Amino acid sequence: MLPSQGAANFNVKMEIRYNGRESANQDAAPGQVRNLCDDVMSVIENNGEVTLPVSCPSERLITKRQLQFVLLLVGGLLFVVWLDRRATWPATSGI
Repeated sequence: MLPSQGAANFNVKMEIRYNGRESANQDAAPGQVRNLCDDVMSVIENNGEVTLPVSCPSERLITKRQLQFVLLLVGGLLFVVWLDRRATWPATSGI
């Protein structure tokens, strides 16, 4: 008879080696190592595997729509400056 799906029995043997020193279990390890083990085990318990956050270099700082808005705003400001200089140019030319 096959065991029911979703049920698993297994034993985990843990040896911790840190800076050349070996600890038989997590309780015998130095405090900093114990904290690291606790963090790793909580991640494994939560999602079944160790996943580290990775920053993706392909992520954009701003979206395409935000870039369009910024370019439109800069273009509008340049147009206003151009109109202002064009309107005041004959008066300041001295001719």
